Amino acid sequence: MKEQMGQLGYKNAEPLKPFYELPVDRKKFITMLEAGGSSIKETNITPLDYKSTPTEFDQAKTEKMIATALEIKIEDIEKNLGQISECLRDAKNFIIKYLKQNLPGQIQKINDFKDIKELIDFISKTKTISKEKAMTYSPFYCAIVSLMLTNWEYQKEKFQNLINETKYLDQKLFETEEGSPSYFNFLKMQKDPSWSKIAIFTDQDDLIQASYSYRGKSAESTKTKLAKTPELDANEAINDGMGLKFEAGTVDDIEKLVKFLAEHFSDKFGAKKLTISNIGNLFEEKDLKKMANGLKGCEIAFSGFKNPSSNKRWRAVKLEGEIEIPENGEEGRLIKRRYFEVQITLVDNNNESGFSRHEIYKNVQKLSVYTRLFGSFTEEYLDLICQEAAEESGLNKNNIKNYIIKHFLVKIKAKEHRGFKYASKEHVKRWQKTGLMPQEIQLPKNLD
Repeated sequence: MKEQMGQLGYKNAEPLKPFYELPVDRKKFITMLEAGGSSIKETNITPLDYKSTPTEFDQAKTEKMIATALEIKIEDIEKNLGQISECLRDAKNFIIKYLKQNLPGQIQKINDFKDIKELIDFISKTKTISKEKAMTYSPFYCAIVSLMLTNWEYQKEKFQNLINETKYLDQKLFETEEGSPSYFNFLKMQKDPSWSKIAIFTDQDDLIQASYSYRGKSAESTKTKLAKTPELDANEAINDGMGLKFEAGTVDDIEKLVKFLAEHFSDKFGAKKLTISNIGNLFEEKDLKKMANGLKGCEIAFSGFKNPSSNKRWRAVKLEGEIEIPENGEEGRLIKRRYFEVQITLVDNNNESGFSRHEIYKNVQKLSVYTRLFGSFTEEYLDLICQEAAEESGLNKNNIKNYIIKHFLVKIKAKEHRGFKYASKEHVKRWQKTGLMPQEIQLPKNLD
């Protein structure tokens, strides 16, 4: 099969064989699959962390496993085949277009399941392979089935509605209604159209000048989060769904902006459970509490000083809460309560001016998802992802690569195995802690 430009062929996705040849404790393995997940040493493990299904699973046990994973009754599997087939197509599309990885032809040609037998036959391709047999395409089937579970979760929770609702928020946030005391002026920035210059004239005769960016979660980023998190936690993904970012030139402008936005969200969207987080000591505690107490028409809590581990120099204020918004972003639909987050930073803030910026972060997430699906990846694949990050960010590819290797990856190899591969540190540490990493795979002594 001819490779598409910008994608890698099958050899890249050939993981270290011990992941597939040496399954973990059989009893623990089967118990987890039958339960749909388990906690080992206070660490969550799901079917996405296991690289095969037991050879002893017959049709009845496989049907039970499917029903458990999808949270449906066994007798309802057949009537859900259409939706399961849609999850299959979405999974293939995600691997090819988003992860830049080609698939074997025998998987490419399967687009739907006509009956339960076809579904069972597809899942049987994920079964453990003995040392005496060739690897074939089992890792690809395992990855596809894992992403099918992710897509099922995405559809079940109606995440597309959330995406449309975030677009609605962006459209409505700065609409000037008749008699409104606030007026807004926007100017799109030429270099990055996702950012706007904004001037806000408040009813206190304040003029606030800032840059504004709105990034609603796309389908790909939401599915990435679901595929990456050990719990397949839909609620967590929803909670990270609506985000706005402002950059202001002075701390004084940030203080005015926090006051204005808290009151504006409360008045326009019925915001509740408002919380201010002070990151990197941008404000003195007494000044921030005084500001919170002086707000009109809304109550706000003070969450103290928080600083993300990714960048200790980051200084910002976060305004978080819940707002009322029509379902699917359509006027007249049922009103839903959604979580939102506003991040306000200084223009010269360091968090996204270097390697911690969004363009780097989202490609690090790809490497994390790829690790969870396939166990490891080659340096060729790392170069491909770093090149993509370089083109999007304008930063040097080799510098990006060195940064990602240092902070997010680990080199692993198997005994009697030539060379090494890379893997996401966060998953390797989980697998090592829970005993899912076969002893034949060699790891560095210190993964911190």
